[in-house]
Amino acid sequence: MFDKVLLTTDGSQFAEEAARSAVGLARKCSAEVRVVTVVEHPPYYGTPEASALYDAELYRSLSAELEKLGQDAVDRLSKRLEAEGLSVSTAVRRGSPADEICSEARDWGADVVVLSTHGRTGLARLVLGSVANQVVNHSCCPVLLVRVGKDED
Repeated sequence: MFDKVLLTTDGSQFAEEAARSAVGLARKCSAEVRVVTVVEHPPYYGTPEASALYDAELYRSLSAELEKLGQDAVDRLSKRLEAEGLSVSTAVRRGSPADEICSEARDWGADVVVLSTHGRTGLARLVLGSVANQVVNHSCCPVLLVRVGKDED
């Protein structure tokens, strides 16, 4: 049924919970799993006139920390899945999370994408948006959403 399962992670407990569903699916289908995270660098608004040296260094430091956190998230999850006997590969992408998840699914040839949803509704969803909703609307393959929590407005 599914040969390739793309599992997304942001390093959160929500993503760890979604991994359980991906493990079950991968086992039932004898599928390969690819763990992916997307590092979204903050915009840089520094100007040459306004202490640019300090601002640029702070931005580089923040960007490096985000890269490290992303790599740590995929490494931690992939090691757990490998310990459970699954065939696992990883990817760290940079950019808009929904766009990059859909691109990874297409580039890797995923049969299904597994991701968690925080269950935001109302104003929280409007303000924060929904990566999960964007992936569902733009993915080239089926998407399994694992609702693991519900934020209250």
